[in-house]
Amino acid sequence: MWHQLICLFAVAVGGGLGGLVRWGSMYVLQNLGFSEMVALMAINIAGCFFIGIAFLWLECSLRRDGSSRLSQISVTAKLINRDWWPKGDPTLPLALSTRLEMMYRVLAALLITGFCGGLTTFSTYSLLTARFASNHDWSSWGIHLLGTAVLGYLAVWLGMLCARPFVLR
Repeated sequence: MWHQLICLFAVAVGGGLGGLVRWGSMYVLQNLGFSEMVALMAINIAGCFFIGIAFLWLECSLRRDGSSRLSQISVTAKLINRDWWPKGDPTLPLALSTRLEMMYRVLAALLITGFCGGLTTFSTYSLLTARFASNHDWSSWGIHLLGTAVLGYLAVWLGMLCARPFVLR
């Protein structure tokens, strides 16, 4: 029970920090002359980049029990043949394994669910896209709708690619 409370607290802290970073970034970017669309797209793409880094780091650093989901992602193919790739470690004491799993859950709650969830915002993205459609601004609608999705995917992939050297040992 207390594990869930710790994760809940981590989500709250991460979400608060991510929301503050998003608000501050929107404020700064719009005061620099960027439109709301460009500012929001930049923040969402930065969040996608960060989630790629956080996911790869968490999976490679803390998933030692063979349950890593990274073996299915093409960007990590060169990492799988490393001797440290998480395939399960029978010498890993149970207490350490449990501690690593709890650390993984708390850090994932803090960084991925909390911070990235607070930083990026699908609801604002959807609202702005709907506003472009209602104003019949189809070029902005297409750029925002497809640009954020495509660039967001590329940013996650690039984040994971950039994080690879930090998990190679």
